[in-house]
Amino acid sequence: MRTDIEFRVEDGVTLRGWKYVPAMPSGKRAPAIIMINGFSGVKETITQYAEAFQAEGFVVLLYDNRNFGASDGATRLHIDAARQLKDLRYAITVLQSFPEVDPERIGMWGTSLAGGHAIVTAANDRRIKCVVSQVPFISGHRSAERFYPVHRLAALRQKFEKERTSRLKGDHPSMLPVLSESDDFCCLPPPVSKRFMQASIEQAEAWKNEVTLESLENLFEYEPGALIRFVSPTPLLMIVGARDNVCFPDLAFEAYENALEPKSLHVHGAGHWGTYFPPHFDETASAACRWFTQHLVTNMEQ
Repeated sequence: MRTDIEFRVEDGVTLRGWKYVPAMPSGKRAPAIIMINGFSGVKETITQYAEAFQAEGFVVLLYDNRNFGASDGATRLHIDAARQLKDLRYAITVLQSFPEVDPERIGMWGTSLAGGHAIVTAANDRRIKCVVSQVPFISGHRSAERFYPVHRLAALRQKFEKERTSRLKGDHPSMLPVLSESDDFCCLPPPVSKRFMQASIEQAEAWKNEVTLESLENLFEYEPGALIRFVSPTPLLMIVGARDNVCFPDLAFEAYENALEPKSLHVHGAGHWGTYFPPHFDETASAACRWFTQHLVTNMEQ
């Protein structure tokens, strides 16, 4: 069963998503999982994971970040990791309030940029009892140096400076493509195929291939990997794509080494985008389901 859900956070913005409830005896409470998508992603592109968790007996709250998809927000297509993290803490409170949910058995699943959010949230919020960080974004500064050659990165930083002047004058935000089929400026290089771009649009009508220029600057300043050692004692599963050229595997491996126990690492053979499609979806969803079952069901019932 999937139902529409909406809730307000403390600044009055309404966030919208879906609540998934598994088949369960009346009056029983189940463990639950909070989910959000990465960079500019919307909920429609990760429903397959929500359905997999629901099938394993978990209640799921999957919602769109502010400014994206069905959620409200004053500046559309604008990403602010700090603001998303605050919203996420309120979303956990909402999830705990559902009558079907055991509030003491809450897990979090995040992918890509939200894989970084999963690390930060688990480090700061002990209501999260188990976390899965999939193809996680680890370091903005180090990723920026890999995304762009020196001359292009310098040009981008000039754009950031000019954007502040423009915004102070009251101009609308400048926009930048998220993905590109060519070597043009975009947020997440390298280029992708036209077929992949079209498939992305068809999969989720709410997804737009652009974000504010400031979103990219915010991404460069985000360092979720710095908090990974503070996730413990919350159990952490990190899922990494061996050929990921967006959220680089060596950065993930380094962060994983800095994490304390309990932890587990699952490496699959695809790149970043291949994570979400068969056969790698089946592999990554199964790994996450096993981790959540072990730490939100089995260990808590012993």
